[in-house]
Amino acid sequence: MQLFDDLPDVDVQNLKDLVFTGDKKVVFDYLRNLKKDDFIEEVSLAGYSLISHRHGKMTVIDFVMRQI
Repeated sequence: MQLFDDLPDVDVQNLKDLVFTGDKKVVFDYLRNLKKDDFIEEVSLAGYSLISHRHGKMTVIDFVMRQI
């Protein structure tokens, strides 16, 4: 017996899709919750530049958010 037959497939959004929606709070929360390797990959795939991670994650997020 399958209990979840009727559930729709959920689209996993990426940074590029979230930026397109224009909701900066959602983008910020999404970036804040990413792991370091996923963060670098998502930002790079979306076409934004990064500063060195020596500055700390919140500084890097602020740098990316200013580009958006």
